[in-house]
Amino acid sequence: MNQDKLYLVNQLFQNETIRTVWDKESKKYYISVVDIVGIVAESDNPRNYWKVLKHRLKKEGNESVTNCNQLKLKSSDGKYYNTDVVDIEGMFRIIESIPSKNAEPIKQWLAKLGSERVGETFDPSLAAERAIDLYRAKGYDEKWIARRIKGIQDHKELTDIWQQGGIVEGQEYAILTNEIYKKWSGMTAKEYKEYKGLRKESLRDNMDSMEVILTDLSEETTKRLAQKHRPKGLEQNKEIARMGGHAAKVARDDIEKNLGESVVTRQNKLHYEYIDEKASKIANDKNIPFTIHAGEADGKNSLLSAIEFGAKRIGHGVRCIEDEKLLDLIYKNNIALEICPTSNIQTNTFKNYQDHPIKKLYDKNLLVTINTDNR
Repeated sequence: MNQDKLYLVNQLFQNETIRTVWDKESKKYYISVVDIVGIVAESDNPRNYWKVLKHRLKKEGNESVTNCNQLKLKSSDGKYYNTDVVDIEGMFRIIESIPSKNAEPIKQWLAKLGSERVGETFDPSLAAERAIDLYRAKGYDEKWIARRIKGIQDHKELTDIWQQGGIVEGQEYAILTNEIYKKWSGMTAKEYKEYKGLRKESLRDNMDSMEVILTDLSEETTKRLAQKHRPKGLEQNKEIARMGGHAAKVARDDIEKNLGESVVTRQNKLHYEYIDEKASKIANDKNIPFTIHAGEADGKNSLLSAIEFGAKRIGHGVRCIEDEKLLDLIYKNNIALEICPTSNIQTNTFKNYQDHPIKKLYDKNLLVTINTDNR
């Protein structure tokens, strides 16, 4: 279990003290309840406030208490203690239960989201527009977005055919998807995501063009074979899924033979890189310098985490320009920045080279290097 900040939560509260932890088994982020309560309720004694609130919610039969877990989180004294945590849904349920001016903006935001989802049931095109806007905000280009939306539609056609073949359980869909991936990539979907360093992020969103082509080929072949042979039940559909995956495997082998290199890559589209606290501690204890990617897609919070974990070099780091205190911290710790201007423009971190702050960073006497971001 790797502890690092879930930046969305910290941005939501505009606060850097909320502790979050990623649970690899459940594939969920968990958030410290006392940290949430302390900020939302503005309580001087958040533990006692939570104790009273917990008792009231339990009495009311509120499921957010039932779903509350305990995990060891790092305290201000550097030690780890069992702490009440909830997942993201539980976090919002607790916030809704706290009468506070700090909770009101979040409650209004939740109400707005609920209203938007209801609106999408009347006009589904709104959901598609929302998805397109999110992809644009993440830096994807228009051609990629068009292919991705088409890919979602194609995958839905495949799952519809599976349903016609008697596949109804969510777990069975996952099993068939894994059969396809294993056959052509050698990995299950979960293993593939871990290979790319992903957590909650979509695997398909983080493939390069060749990986997407092979995935599309494997799924399209599976769909057509299923339409022709009309398999029934899980076992027959697994056989068809393996046949579809095999078609992509043959294509992959031929491409790699001619390229002389693997087309399955560890790189992810937006340079996600999560910090392994245990690994960084070992490196620091043995005085081994290491690099952490931070400060491009994610801003200030990711940079603070990289510095906290002891990175001597930061891949990207360019968004430190947004905070003078952060610039000073990087300077005092003598941290080198691996600046990648072209990547920053491709991901829409900056609009063009004229707007790029590399000269400003250099003028502030920071250790700046220019890189391709293609390692």
